[in-house]
Amino acid sequence: MSPLPAMAVLLPLFSALVLFFWAKPSPLRSGFSVGFSVAQALLCWWLAMQTRHGEILACMAGNWSPPYGIALVVDPLSAVMMALASSVAATAVLFSHYEMPAARQHPLRMPLVHTMMMGANLAFATGDLFNLFVAFEITLVASYALMVIESDSWEIRHAVPYVAINLVGSALFLTAAGLVYSLFGTLNFADIIVRSGSLVGDPRMTFLVIILCLAFSIKAGVVPLHHWLPNSYPTLPPACAALFGGLLTKIGVYAILRCLGTVFPPAFPGVYEALGWLAAVTAVVGGLGAVSRDRIRDILSFHIIGQIGLMLLPAALMTRGGFTAAILILWHNMVVKSSLFLIGGVVLAIHGTDRLSKIGGLLRASPWLAGLFAIQAFSLAGLPPLSGFWGKLLALEAGITRYEYGWVAAGMIGGVLTLISMVKIWNSAFAAASVEPAPTTTDTRLWKMAATISILCVLTLGMTVLAGPMVKLSRVAAAGVMDRTGYAESVLELVGKDRLGGGMP
Repeated sequence: MSPLPAMAVLLPLFSALVLFFWAKPSPLRSGFSVGFSVAQALLCWWLAMQTRHGEILACMAGNWSPPYGIALVVDPLSAVMMALASSVAATAVLFSHYEMPAARQHPLRMPLVHTMMMGANLAFATGDLFNLFVAFEITLVASYALMVIESDSWEIRHAVPYVAINLVGSALFLTAAGLVYSLFGTLNFADIIVRSGSLVGDPRMTFLVIILCLAFSIKAGVVPLHHWLPNSYPTLPPACAALFGGLLTKIGVYAILRCLGTVFPPAFPGVYEALGWLAAVTAVVGGLGAVSRDRIRDILSFHIIGQIGLMLLPAALMTRGGFTAAILILWHNMVVKSSLFLIGGVVLAIHGTDRLSKIGGLLRASPWLAGLFAIQAFSLAGLPPLSGFWGKLLALEAGITRYEYGWVAAGMIGGVLTLISMVKIWNSAFAAASVEPAPTTTDTRLWKMAATISILCVLTLGMTVLAGPMVKLSRVAAAGVMDRTGYAESVLELVGKDRLGGGMP
């Protein structure tokens, strides 16, 4: 039994509680927030190192045996998800420190960020369905509070659809959890794996898988359940937008991968087909929305939708190659999308607006910022040899192997639209002359903000230089997600239970 999965959840919970009661803004408080964010990231990277060869770390709260108690299970997928999410959070917290002085920030901003990270880590590490629901609700409550505490009435109106539609997803999720318990008598993933083998072909199991996929698709922003996202994310402060863009929808994608790949047997071809076509539409609609917008934040928000489609397209193939591509795209997107929102925040700080028709000249005024944008933007678009290229190449290969040419075409169209929208930002904000004289960027605060973004750019370049090891790690993670027997054994043998005989399909 390893205590590390529990520590990954308890550390951000502790820092959130301290910051809630330490309400008075001060440099020491900001330093505490940054320090604990970095400590959390280091802990999660250590977890990733411990699981990089396919190992599974598990612990049971209170040493209770499944199906009782809280099971925390970390495999390569969940460990790297926590590591990247924590890195994004640490960068966003540091950026927030430079973006707005602590005295002007709402005192609840940092506690809520740490609370959100606690919910995210719980979502990635939990080994039962009910605590996955709890994790979703923690992140939802924290994220909604972050949307409204520093917003005016106009921005709050745009945040209402976010919470309303996500509450519908939560209701569906809770309904599905009740159905799972009535069918299996447990919500523990390992127990469900064992007991689901005898129910393959049962229409009740098909129904609950559909409900779960619908709930997770709402959380992920899959078309046509995406309307809450493109209007709510642009209202956020840049640091919060980076955290939301790099994290929240990715939890929904992770839940889909975990439930379809690990928890339930691969016995729902109709569900996979429907998910694939929804993902194809999502990739195209997100790309079209991005091309049609004139503000950087709006473009990036629609990119989230399009990229969710590109992640789920290969996952719907339900092959190891498809899962490998989906995981690699997922990991890459968490880093790149967050850094692009931060870059948009620096543009906003320089010009006072991020509307493309009113800005320009940043290539000459701030070549360092232009370089950061070029790396992340064209990596997101999948240009070789940048890190975004390899996931899309694996997805293309997986789709062609399964003769899903319609899905492949949709993915390629979404990728081209992403490239067009990125070129649009580059031409208008960086390469073109400014409508007004470009403001000077010698402000120390702006340089510190740009330097903070460099942390995520280093991660992106690291993924590019280490493309081979990253692909290998993605394959290990995909194999672990789809190894239902290995997952169940790791949890049940932890507490000395031999319950695998005859239960697996």
